[in-house]
Amino acid sequence: WDESPDMFFGLTFAAASSTIASGAVSGRMRLQSYIFIPFLLSLLVYPILSHWVWASNGWLYKWGFIDFAGSGVVHLCGGVAGITASAIIGPRKRFLEEGVTSIKGHSLTHSL
Repeated sequence: WDESPDMFFGLTFAAASSTIASGAVSGRMRLQSYIFIPFLLSLLVYPILSHWVWASNGWLYKWGFIDFAGSGVVHLCGGVAGITASAIIGPRKRFLEEGVTSIKGHSLTHSL
């Protein structure tokens, strides 16, 4: 039971990392693939990255890398997974069909 708080801490950060990647591909994938990405990140990718940074024998830890509150590992893992999946999938279909339209300024109060 001594490792339970550390395991829960890692689990919550792995879940946060997965939400970044899932949000990047939202609306562009089938449900099975959409569920597979968080599973893959939480099971394989995130534990390896977190070990490199937080374990005393991790290579980034030995180089003196300091991760402030876990944000480096979470955003690196989620961001790279999200941009990689987005590059493979391509743009959302509605932007291909409709084209991108600019939003014209409409409120002087919001522009100040």
